[in-house]
Amino acid sequence: MNILRSMTTHKYFFFLLVYAAIFAWTSSSCSEILYYDDFEDGKIDPKYEFKEQKGGWIEKNGIITQTQGTPGDHTYLVLNGGFDEPHTALVMIRVDDWENNEYTRCGLGFRLDSDNGSGYSFLIHSSLDNMEFLNDHRAWKQNDTEPPFGAVKIGTWYWMKAEISDDGLAGKIWEAGEPEPKDWLLESPLDFRGLRSKSGQVGLYTRYKFSSCSKGA
Repeated sequence: MNILRSMTTHKYFFFLLVYAAIFAWTSSSCSEILYYDDFEDGKIDPKYEFKEQKGGWIEKNGIITQTQGTPGDHTYLVLNGGFDEPHTALVMIRVDDWENNEYTRCGLGFRLDSDNGSGYSFLIHSSLDNMEFLNDHRAWKQNDTEPPFGAVKIGTWYWMKAEISDDGLAGKIWEAGEPEPKDWLLESPLDFRGLRSKSGQVGLYTRYKFSSCSKGA
């Protein structure tokens, strides 16, 4: 959706989440569900916090949506669960608008700082055919990788799954209705620009920057 205001085109960025679960896992492959939210009650759980920018989060009809067009760097919906590591996050997402640039990104974050939400992130970044790890405000891992299905499609649901441990960060993405890939798409030790302390906080990350132009369409 493009809206022309004062000769500036604002693309409204919608990031939707219909399922969220946090799992703890052990070397024996046993797991325990630590948190689950199906967003069916229409009320944002008070366990969630908004960091660093508040954004425009709305929960309705089993979906939580970030509706602010230019939410800034960064806009986290943080679950302050105090989760011990290792743990895994699983969410179903849909992107309804996107503009290719360095500032456009969305995904999952771990070890988020209690003050501003900075941490390690598994993201769709810059373009819909690129996945990458970020250490917020410090460094990109520079492990740009195309999803196994080529590119995220606007308006299509996907599963995103990522986990964190002392061994590092791992993430994968696949289209809803398709089998989960056996292997991680990305894996890395936490060696990119400074080790972050464990916080037990996980979150949904969005960032979008509008572009100026002479016409709107």
